[in-house]
Amino acid sequence: MHTEDVIKQRLLRMLVDDPTMILVLKNKYINDDLWKFCIEREPSLFKEMKDPDEEMCLFAINVDGYNLRYIRKKFTKIKITNKMAYMAISNCPKSILFVPDNILDDGLKEMAFNKDPSLMKEFKDIRKEFIKKKVQENPSNIKYINSPDDELVCEAIKAEPNICVYFSKLTPTMYDTLKTHHPQFLELYSNIFSN
Repeated sequence: MHTEDVIKQRLLRMLVDDPTMILVLKNKYINDDLWKFCIEREPSLFKEMKDPDEEMCLFAINVDGYNLRYIRKKFTKIKITNKMAYMAISNCPKSILFVPDNILDDGLKEMAFNKDPSLMKEFKDIRKEFIKKKVQENPSNIKYINSPDDELVCEAIKAEPNICVYFSKLTPTMYDTLKTHHPQFLELYSNIFSN
């Protein structure tokens, strides 16, 4: 066996135990395959690369979609594409926060919100039909909506009266809905009714 092959085998054994050791290796021992090997084991190592190409960025996003944040903040010469955004959101919905506005569309948002409804709190421009659907699926999703209108809140109260705890005050319309559909909860939530 050649000395170089022995060195490569020892490096791989070392990197299996601790992928962060790639950071102390000399550049002559490092290539894209070694980076991929380490990123698979420790996804955050992607941020330590010097100048990844688009293929490496796609690989890192496929391993952990949250790596999109490093492309957006550190590797700015790489243009984030729809494919990258889709891959990132598919395995990490929170990566929606790093998708550039020029490619952020309702489809990507809704894909992220379906996986993690709490992300709706981060956006103001969500389609009304989608919001209504998410609240119908689970009335407690109302807590993730920025400034929900009374009509939507009342629909949620009809289905689940305990969502009243998400509001510091009940409007008269909300109170009337609670009174009509769940009178047994009136006393419990009367302290948050405002005249």
